[in-house]
Amino acid sequence: MERHQRGDIGSAEAHYRAILSAVPQSIDALHFLGLALAQRGAFDEGIGHLRQAVAMNPAVADIKLNLAQALMDSRDAVSAISVCDSVIALEAGNAKAWFIRGNALQLGGAHDQAVHSYDMALRSAQDFAAALNNKAHSLRLLRRSKEALESLARALVLRPGYAMALNNRATALVALKRFR
Repeated sequence: MERHQRGDIGSAEAHYRAILSAVPQSIDALHFLGLALAQRGAFDEGIGHLRQAVAMNPAVADIKLNLAQALMDSRDAVSAISVCDSVIALEAGNAKAWFIRGNALQLGGAHDQAVHSYDMALRSAQDFAAALNNKAHSLRLLRRSKEALESLARALVLRPGYAMALNNRATALVALKRFR
């Protein structure tokens, strides 16, 4: 895990595989190998390992959230939503599950539902700048640019200089013809 946290994904992957050959039912090794594989873009194999880890203990939200994120990164929004819904069924106030769910809905163009998911994330974590930013993006696409600007103002108070929020703010201002 130390190698993984340092960003040495290849070495971490080799160690996780060694653990699994000695202890094939190691949920942690399956989980973190799946995560490492997904991080380096080997989505099919990584998602497979994450699904195995989830099957071994379906009550662990962190494993499911990493699976949902890997599914999102592989552009499988429908499956990501399903996994997030299973986390929310266990932990209704899980801000990260609502956030990933919002991202998946946004990817699928369901912006009204995405805004609702971001609002649910923000209900549990008011200081979630990324949720505020992504909510604003969906609001802008719904032609609700004034509301988007309010969300972005909050995001920028939390994270001054947040590049994505600044970009979304500029785009919302252009939509409102506030060019200055």
